[in-house]
This record gives sequence, structure tokens and C-alpha cells, in this order.
Amino acid sequence: MSRMMRHIKMKLCWQRLGVWLLSRVGKILQSVATLRRGSEGFGGGAVVMQPRPGFCGIATLNSTLRSFGGILKDGAAPYLKLHAHPRYVTLEEMIKLVRRVVGRTTPGGKSEWERGGGKPIESMQVIGGGRTGFASLEQFKAALRQLSHPTQPARIMAIYHRSPLFFCSSDRTLKSKLACFPMVHWSPIVAYLEDEDLVLVMDVNHLYGWKGYLVPTKRFYDSVNTRDIFNGKFHGLLLLRPQPPKDELPLCTSAQELSVEFGRMKKAYYMHQAAGRTTIATSILESSEEGYLPLPGNAKGEKAIRHVSIGDTDEISAVISAHPVAFSNEIFLEPGSVPPLDSVRALVHVSTKLRNPARVAVRGYDFATAKKVHDVLIAAGFVQIMKSAAVMFMCLEPDPADISAPLGYEIQEIEYKAADRSHSQVVEELGRLIVASYKMPNIERRGYTTADFYGQAYPTFDHGGDLRHFACFHRESGEMASCVALFCNQSGASEGTRSDVAAIYNVCTSANHRRKGLAKTMTLFAMEEAKKMGCKQVILEASKEGKPLYQTMGFVSMVEEVGGIYLSLSGATVDFKWKSFFRVFELWLRLKNGGLVYYPAELWRMLTKKTVD
Repeated sequence: MSRMMRHIKMKLCWQRLGVWLLSRVGKILQSVATLRRGSEGFGGGAVVMQPRPGFCGIATLNSTLRSFGGILKDGAAPYLKLHAHPRYVTLEEMIKLVRRVVGRTTPGGKSEWERGGGKPIESMQVIGGGRTGFASLEQFKAALRQLSHPTQPARIMAIYHRSPLFFCSSDRTLKSKLACFPMVHWSPIVAYLEDEDLVLVMDVNHLYGWKGYLVPTKRFYDSVNTRDIFNGKFHGLLLLRPQPPKDELPLCTSAQELSVEFGRMKKAYYMHQAAGRTTIATSILESSEEGYLPLPGNAKGEKAIRHVSIGDTDEISAVISAHPVAFSNEIFLEPGSVPPLDSVRALVHVSTKLRNPARVAVRGYDFATAKKVHDVLIAAGFVQIMKSAAVMFMCLEPDPADISAPLGYEIQEIEYKAADRSHSQVVEELGRLIVASYKMPNIERRGYTTADFYGQAYPTFDHGGDLRHFACFHRESGEMASCVALFCNQSGASEGTRSDVAAIYNVCTSANHRRKGLAKTMTLFAMEEAKKMGCKQVILEASKEGKPLYQTMGFVSMVEEVGGIYLSLSGATVDFKWKSFFRVFELWLRLKNGGLVYYPAELWRMLTKKTVD
């Protein structure tokens, strides 16, 4: 009897296993059927096979380019001559090759690929690679999702180690595994099945299988996020995008594009805080009133944050606050232009008179022009503190998501008009939360600490419209626990900024409510609001502490290597007790960046002088 029961139980187990396997196979087959159109784009249902070992990179590029379409005069599909290009192409070499093949040498001209009959390609983007690779699996998945972008779907080429994909079976000998381990391979990626967590990897080597593979995402991630044994750099993904529809702007993809857009949005964001209050620099310098921009709380409280211009030129201007410890103490340059030295010095003099630091971010320049700007800024008294500028970005998915606050909290939008201060206490609390979260130095200026200044300055401009603030409140205590700012040029008032890109600022959380996921929740909430506003991308600057969080959410860090961040320290140290220490620090920065070029007289001048020439 017991043998019969065991036999029946075993039979039932096998039946259940068979039903489960059939359901899984059926689901996968159904998903693969939806990919037919994407895979057929690669050369009419097939990829270009490499003629011999070492040409996988060129064959992959050929397959990817052909997926964009186009025909030659004789009706054949365009292609690259495989033997005319090098073998064993690394990621860096492929980037150079793609730029040469699809890049346009002149504005409005045609690329080598277009002249051969291929359809135009809008942009190229590299994700991963370098000395860091992918920061997280979610960042890798965010790149794969670009295959399904509704209007500008990307084609992806991947360089990876073959071992995790093809040579991990137990039936292979150890010698065979060791021989194949260092081998690197290129493949076109056709689709990403997010629900099934699978990636469809095509191949250009007929020995592995011309129909492609459905690979688990984590396994493919482990293959791509590996180092090249020859140069020690990580492998990665290379994304090519088609031209957008006529009524749509192309996505920002390069580090320079993203950096420039972020700089322009930052200027518009600070000018929104200035609320249209513009002052000519000469009027500040000629004024006898000390500080000229008084703090809030008096009859001239509306001057807490002000836009400072230089005559009729738009090449350079500044947004300066009435307190030294504030984000809105920055000089803005028009990308691509070299500002006159006199204009830069005038704005430095303004900062010095107001006893504020001056900060400049150099974005959107080629190397030669950036060197000219560098010389101008150094001559005006600036110190280069960073030789690059980094931003993080993410392409927004069109599908909406329901983002709700954790249990015991609620999210509200802060809508406030500066003309009506009946609810200014909420906006004041918002300013104080930002100061506390960033751990800003609590410096007192004319009786106002940093927290007091932010609390009084935030009610001087509107909250809503282009600049939206969201706050998360603790239900029981009513305390503002977290906040986030979202800026998007929906009104068109900010000239030069795009209406389909949003910037996120001030993701802050109170010390009493940390480790509860509020920062991530508020960021996701702001991203959903950006979707509703019609935005397709979101960009932000991340602190060292916040960067890992954004990387786990799928944000990608892009570094603009040309340019950097400059700071004028002298103007910020006039009132400080240990001003000599700060000037020594300034000298050290100059020597570190420019070499030992200062004589003892120059050192004495820097230690004793209270203003900048």
C-alpha cells in the first residue's frame, strides 16, 4: 500500500512539474513572438555574421546599423566592409569607430554611413565602461529599457565576457573553460523582456547560434560588468538612437549636452528665486549702502536673492543672495563663449562687496575654448577646485506608477504666492529643513543665521508652476519630514531651457525621519510628476552620500571632462576669524592646479589683501 501511495505522489509531482514547465515555456514563446518585429529589423531577420574570429565587433556594428534601414542604389542593404576595419575592437575603439562612421563632420552634412545609403542616426551614448562600470543592476536595466522607448528606441551593442553566457556548462573540461575565460565578445541586443526578466541577445558567430539567446538579466549583467584583461577597464553598452519625430526634440545623451542643460536649468531655477529682480553690477559697486542686498525681515526684504547682470551682454551674469552660505551665489557663463575679463572681475567685486563667495561652473566647451575661459577666471582671482562636472540622468518611462508615502506619512505639494504670505510658515519650514539636511555651516550675518535666512528668503518667491516643491509630513506630529524640488520650463519663460527635461533639486530628509526610504519615495514622486508635465528625461546633481541611492534607482552618472568648477574664496573669508587659514588653503589650491608659480611677495599679498583685484 505504501509503495502505491509513493507511486501516486511521485506521479502527481511530475504532472505538476510538467504543467509548470509548459506554462513557463508558453509564456516565453509568447514573449518571443512579440519580439519578431524587433529581431527582423536586424538585416531582414538575421544578423551579419563575422567572417572569421576577431571581427565580432565590426559584425555587430554592421548588424546594428542595418537595423536603422536604408538601401543602396542597387537595392541592397548598406553595410560596412568587414575586412577594412580592425579585429578585436575594445569599447574605446568602437566609440571612435562609431563617431567616425555615423558622425557628421559639418552641420547639416551627411555621415559616412548616410553617404553609403543608410538612414541617419541621431546620437550615440555609452553606459558602463571606464574605471567604474555599472554601479548597480538597476542602472543596467534602465539602459536596457531604452530598447522600448516609445518614440526614440535605442539599438544596443554590448561587449562582454563570453564565459558567463556560453562556457559555464559542467560538461566542459577545466582546460576548455580556462582557455575560453578571457575571451571577449560583441553582440547586438534586440529586446528586454522586463516582466520575464530576460534579455534577447543576438549573435554574430554562427558557432554559438544565429537565432540568439534569451538570457536572464542578472546573468547578462554579470557578463557585461567585467573588466577587459588588456586595459583593465570595464565593458559596457553602446546605445545608438534614430532621429526623433518631427514634432519632438532628440533626447540628451552626451555628457556635454546633459551638463549644459543642467547648467541652464540651474540658472533658470535661481533666477526664479530672484523673482525677476535684476540689478546692474555697477549700481551695486557704486552704492554706498553696505552689502546693498539686505536680509529679509525689513522694508527691503524682497532683495534677499537678486539677479546681477553686466550691461546688455547675456554672456555672463550672476545670481547672488544676501547670505554667504546659500546655493544661489553663482556666476553663470553662456556655453561656448569666452567672457570678458572686466565683466568677470566686476561680478567678483560684487561678491566681495557683499562678502559672499563666487562659484562658476564651466560647461559646454571644447578643450581650446575651455583653456581660454580658464585663463580668464584665474586672472580674475578664481581657483579651479574640480576639473570636471558630473550630472546624473534617467529617461522616464511613459507608463505611470502609483507612488505613495510610507505608512504614517503623507505627501503634499506646497503651492504659495509671494504676494500672499498667509501660509508662509510652511515655506519657512521648507527652507529650514533644507539647511538642516545639507548640514550647512550656521554662519550669522547681520543677525540672521543660515537657517533664519533660508526661512525668510523662501517666502520671497512663488512655489508652483515651473518650480514645484513637494513635502512629506509626519501625520502624528505634523512635522515636515522630507522634501524635493522639481523644476521644468513649462511656461516657456526660461529662455534656452527645454520643456521636456526636468531637474530635481533639494532631496532632503529630517534627521528624525531618516532610514525610512523617504528620499527615494520623494524622488520617485517627483519623477512621476515630471511625467505628467510631459518630460522625457530628468537630471540632477548628487552628493557623495546621495549618489549610491540614485544609482540603485537607475540613474546614470555622466562626467563632462572639459571645464570644471571654479571658486573665489577670498570674498567669502573677509568676516571669518581664521581668514588667513582660508587664504593659505586658496594658495594651496592654486599651487596644486597650476604649479609653483608664486613668489614670496605674491604669497604675502594673498595673505594680507582683503579684496580681489
